[in-house]
Amino acid sequence: KENPEESTEKLLTNIEAYFKKENDRLPRGIGKVQFHLSESGTDFQLGLNKIPTFRAGVAKKADVVFETKDKFFKKIMSGKLGWQTALVQGRLNVSGNEKKATKFTEAMDS
Repeated sequence: KENPEESTEKLLTNIEAYFKKENDRLPRGIGKVQFHLSESGTDFQLGLNKIPTFRAGVAKKADVVFETKDKFFKKIMSGKLGWQTALVQGRLNVSGNEKKATKFTEAMDS
């Protein structure tokens, strides 16, 4: 059986690679976007100002917070589930600045 810490580290590595690959679609000027994956308890953040940044952990002050189950986030990363669809279906929850959240999800689905 996999060590949970190794599994989380592997997940974070895959997530960082996903966002690097999607760099051109990442909207700028949003600020900090926090993600919480509820099944593994994984937290990470994107800084979306001029140059996108990725960091593991919880942001002190996030502009937008997305929360979802690991399995749904993996479907989003694989392209099997769109960001907007996940929101509408209640598989991706959002809090914080709704306008910035919409800008992020629309850009990622484009």
